[in-house]
Amino acid sequence: MINQSQQEVLLSRNHFPEIHSIFNLLKILAMRIRLFYFAFIVFIPFFSCRSKPQDNKIPPGDQQAQINEIKRLENLRLKAGISKDVNAFDSMTAGDYLQIDMDGNVLTRQDAMKRIASSYAQLQSNEVEDMKVRIFGNIAILSGLGHPKGLMKGEEFTDAIRYTRVYAYLNDKWQVVHFQQTRFNPNK
Repeated sequence: MINQSQQEVLLSRNHFPEIHSIFNLLKILAMRIRLFYFAFIVFIPFFSCRSKPQDNKIPPGDQQAQINEIKRLENLRLKAGISKDVNAFDSMTAGDYLQIDMDGNVLTRQDAMKRIASSYAQLQSNEVEDMKVRIFGNIAILSGLGHPKGLMKGEEFTDAIRYTRVYAYLNDKWQVVHFQQTRFNPNK
């Protein structure tokens, strides 16, 4: 067994100069990697969160007017879901839209539009209760309890759905940027 002082002698410059220079190189490399990660963690979020100036506009009207507008858009969106109006969805949905469905699947805007146009879900009605809207500058968060009825994957569907939809005021209009839904059983 080699003790600490023997290791130092073996690794000294006089005995193995190439090992000493490799250790110095590894120390420098490790320091540069830590510096890179530090810069990445500190500065990248700062630059990635900066929006274009036109995307930071605050919507017109007082907060109650904005809440009423979000509720109006939500009701239009619910009706578009029943009629499978892809054009209505398209006009209300941001380009970087993201959806998490009841089964935990993540859908992009393109995936969601394909699903709406398909026979995956055929809604006959979709009543919503407990709809709440909160406004944070140019972001609105809507939550509700939906009672959709119809066919899902060819089978009758009547499960209640708790959902959250996030609207952002972009390019002078409210657009949906995120949607999350979860099955809800009120008897549990």
